[in-house]
Amino acid sequence: MIDKLDCDVVRDLMPLYIDKVCSESSTSLVREHLNCCDECRGLYAAMSASIDKPERERVNDAAAFKRLMKLIAGIAAAALMMGICIAVNLSGAWMGGPAGAVNLFATIGYIIFFASFSIITRRSKIFSRISFLLALLTLVSSLLCFSVRIGAEFMTVPSVILSIFSSVPFYGLRYFLDWTLTYASGTVISLIWVICEYFWLWRNRQKIV
Repeated sequence: MIDKLDCDVVRDLMPLYIDKVCSESSTSLVREHLNCCDECRGLYAAMSASIDKPERERVNDAAAFKRLMKLIAGIAAAALMMGICIAVNLSGAWMGGPAGAVNLFATIGYIIFFASFSIITRRSKIFSRISFLLALLTLVSSLLCFSVRIGAEFMTVPSVILSIFSSVPFYGLRYFLDWTLTYASGTVISLIWVICEYFWLWRNRQKIV
């Protein structure tokens, strides 16, 4: 039978035991008592949990902050590189002539960094929707420009503005394609982006926060 006095002594020593500042003999006494006393063992578990919780919260907060910093850095890097690629292609696309190797690499870079942006932001509801809308806007722009090239549509002022979302990023394809095939290729690439983004949003609509 467990002596009530032993329980009182052990409970007095419990905070010191948890903080690991007990003497060796006191540590042995508490450990032996916990092996045979369910009540004190339960108290020890509760006290340990309450002491460990703030530390776990600090660790979780630090991990969450680190993930947030990585997300922001990834978004900033991808957005910066996409902006550089667009800047490289902007003047050439406006003039409408054949593209050079630099423009081709800029277009390839844009596609890579757009894909990176989409992947990096998949755990964010806002950025995932922005990525989907950008892909959808690029698809509509490419499809419109392709329709104009084959004579199915007429270019208007709104159409000219909208065409920027495909003519500039995909301008590098003019290195080896004419404008019609460039817009056709842009339409296919954009359609793949839209399907992938929509599938991700639909599949993970309950998980994205």
